[in-house]
Amino acid sequence: MNSNRIPCLLAAACAALTLGVGAAVLTGTSPAGWPYAEGGSDPQDETQLIVRRAQHNLLVMVAGHAAPLQPVQGARLRITQQPGPADQATPRPGYDRMLTGSWVLVDLPGGQYDVDLLHRGRLQRQPLSISPGEQPPALVFYVDGAQAAPD
Repeated sequence: MNSNRIPCLLAAACAALTLGVGAAVLTGTSPAGWPYAEGGSDPQDETQLIVRRAQHNLLVMVAGHAAPLQPVQGARLRITQQPGPADQATPRPGYDRMLTGSWVLVDLPGGQYDVDLLHRGRLQRQPLSISPGEQPPALVFYVDGAQAAPD
């Protein structure tokens, strides 16, 4: 092996360990253009949550009473931006996904939002107001009768 490649491979391995590469964190951009990261289905995801929290202003966590630290099956998270006073538009969904883990990070622009969780036919809603540059406290949804996702 070329000795010049060893420092590059070592740096890549250190980055992978530091960032938890290979963990089950899903990243993307919502149809509204909001970057997100979803995780919590793997023990290494906690590191990703800590690393990525500074890049996203909203943290939503979903916990079942039976298994609070496990992903909840069948939970759908929807974040809808409410129109501002000058807008004549209707509310627009910006994030709408079935969750595969127990937490979601989303980077939202300033505004008014409804954060909805639908699980087993029960809708929970938490209104949210974010000022530009603000990082509000985490939103936590608890679901009754939830069972841990299978390994």
